[in-house]
Amino acid sequence: MNPVNQSVSAGMWGFILFFVLALVLVLLVRSMLRRMRNMRNTAIARGDDLAAEAAQRRAERHRRER
Repeated sequence: MNPVNQSVSAGMWGFILFFVLALVLVLLVRSMLRRMRNMRNTAIARGDDLAAEAAQRRAERHRRER
């Protein structure tokens, strides 16, 4: 019995599915970041002292990390 060399791959549909999933992930992350930014700005504009202070500390920490 000679083994037959058969290769198995995901093919074009596997590539398309992977690309679509990656695109959805990027869009979800962008949406999440936009909503978090809006929450921070709303808290600052509304005058929630504790929320605004915490948001500003997080923003400053984020700027320093860059």
